[in-house]
Amino acid sequence: MIAMLTETEHPENLYDAAIIGAGPAGLAAALYLARACFRVVVFEKEAQGGLVRIVREIVNYPGTTSVSGNDLMSTMRKHAETFGAEFVRAEVVSLENLDRDIKQVVTKDAVYQCFSVLLATGAPPNLLGFTGEEAFRGRGICYTPTVDAEFFTGKDIIVIGAGKTAAENAIFLTKYASRVTVLVPEADYSCLPGFWEDAEAHPCITIKKNIRVREVTGDSLVRRLVWENLSDGSEEVFEPESGDTFGIFLLNGHSPDSGLLRGLVDFDDLNYIVVDYKQRTSLPGVYAAGDVCSYALRQTLTAAADGAVAANSMIKYNFRMQQKLGIMPLRRVHRAAAHQTVDAETKTAGRSEGSSIFSPEMLAQLNEVFFLMERDLVLHIYPDSSKASEELQRYVGALSGYASKLTVYEDFPDDDEPDIRPYVRTEYKDGTLTGLCFHGMPGGNEFTAFVLGLYNASCHGQAVSEEAMRLIQQVDRDIHFTVFVTLTCAVCPELVTAVQRIVTLNERITCDVYDLNHFPQLRDKYSVLSVPCYFINDGPMMFGKKTVDQLSRLL
Repeated sequence: MIAMLTETEHPENLYDAAIIGAGPAGLAAALYLARACFRVVVFEKEAQGGLVRIVREIVNYPGTTSVSGNDLMSTMRKHAETFGAEFVRAEVVSLENLDRDIKQVVTKDAVYQCFSVLLATGAPPNLLGFTGEEAFRGRGICYTPTVDAEFFTGKDIIVIGAGKTAAENAIFLTKYASRVTVLVPEADYSCLPGFWEDAEAHPCITIKKNIRVREVTGDSLVRRLVWENLSDGSEEVFEPESGDTFGIFLLNGHSPDSGLLRGLVDFDDLNYIVVDYKQRTSLPGVYAAGDVCSYALRQTLTAAADGAVAANSMIKYNFRMQQKLGIMPLRRVHRAAAHQTVDAETKTAGRSEGSSIFSPEMLAQLNEVFFLMERDLVLHIYPDSSKASEELQRYVGALSGYASKLTVYEDFPDDDEPDIRPYVRTEYKDGTLTGLCFHGMPGGNEFTAFVLGLYNASCHGQAVSEEAMRLIQQVDRDIHFTVFVTLTCAVCPELVTAVQRIVTLNERITCDVYDLNHFPQLRDKYSVLSVPCYFINDGPMMFGKKTVDQLSRLL
């Protein structure tokens, strides 16, 4: 007999299946498993979609004439959530007890238990290792064209790579650059020549083959690039005549992110995981799907198909484990937006404006978060005459209409700096500052981070490791985080969420988050060419996403 365990009978973190990776393989598997009424959790180290999210246009995915990678992945995630799949933003550091019936997925903050595991971590880009590559990361050296291209509008851009990704992004970058130069690190392309035809014919693209990058130099930004032509041994220096900075996008192939299973299952000579036709590895209950596997064709479609095949195998395996152990993990009640009806109260005039701003999926998430809020918060809006200010007032006003714990006021202080408006500052009902402040309009990718900031300020909030809590609470001096983001950045929310979580745990720590699209003067003042970017008090500029644990060690 199988027993449906209650909350007091087993740990909350017991699942039928755990999926590491939220690309097309992981999301497809999550959908199939959740729809089959198994409890499944997906771990995403970054934003959903993996490398697919940066693809400008997908035209070979059946049923879609043309779709961006980010839109396709967003739709796939929502589909999985509709059937109850759970998502955790965390990096998995190890997989334990894989040879046992109940396996363990270990993150920096928690341990999750499950019957089966699917590794769908993909294959991240290779680094070249030339002098200056690390030193100028975020100072001109970039890896994600769709996020950082706008910072090089009207400037020169260098693309380093030999494959399809380099070819596609070279064309994409011409939308921003005055000129694009492609450096191919090999004697010829590493993909079919047909993928390069459009780039070769483009008037704004110059292609140089058999190039080895030696070094990147500059001051606070990239100013000079030196490479060697391996065909004749000649050296060339790239340095804009105006002395201006320029962008370097490294797009030089990928390596499988298979380390979590190394030494535990079978691998091929290139460190890809070997699986059978059911996506099973050499270890029972452990599966792999997508680009991390040893396959000849790696496409969005084949990755999703791998995930579906793996899920079907895991469904059968999980059912056997339930029968063997006599237990069934408790599924969370999921209020899927696709299955909700709108009641009469939601249709009242007081909420009609909010309904027009927030999608049904967003409203479902807001309702769940606002239900858990305990302390009253006051959102003080400091407007100006801009369109962004009108959007902020409308947005925050609509948001407060769905939470009894939120009140909104508008302020017009005479001594405030007009060039940093519009912004919204959060206080407690007694006037005590929470330390949270967002400049601009927190939409786009920052929506979730903004709402989580309110949630963390109003109740016990998201879990924090004991070590991080100790480091945060022992701070006895004033610390201020300045964070620069853009609403199109897919990894910025993780940094913002981590900073805001720290702020809510110590009243001596505060933060200001700026959307650089609204404050170009700050981008110029600090020479910010990549996001997320942040600094602590008057310290050095730092770049990239960070967790609470990582940031707490900087305090």
